[in-house]
Amino acid sequence: QMCIRDSINAEYGGKGVQHDIQKANIYLNKGADWGDVNAQTAWALQQSNEKTCMTSSGLEYLKKAAKQGGLIAQWYLSIHLLNVGDQIKGLKWLTRAAAQGFSEAKRVYDEVKRCLLYTS
Repeated sequence: QMCIRDSINAEYGGKGVQHDIQKANIYLNKGADWGDVNAQTAWALQQSNEKTCMTSSGLEYLKKAAKQGGLIAQWYLSIHLLNVGDQIKGLKWLTRAAAQGFSEAKRVYDEVKRCLLYTS
């Protein structure tokens, strides 16, 4: 099972600028609350943890972003749902991400289609 936090492994870097992670998180959360798709996706992924992989708060933000057409949110939501055994909803979001042209989603979707063709 792939944990979402494992897949983002983000590093905060830069030169010559004072880094204030707390302030950055405040603005990221505000952006997510205001409905920005990228902020919602980033906030959701940041809310994930190693134990559950996705907190309920993070999952809500991910759903909001996915419903607005956020490609990355759709991809991570599909992975989360498939990992927790909700194949129908997981495939729904996987199909949407693939339809938008996300190459990894297309690859997984094609694999799923091949598997379904061989089992039917």
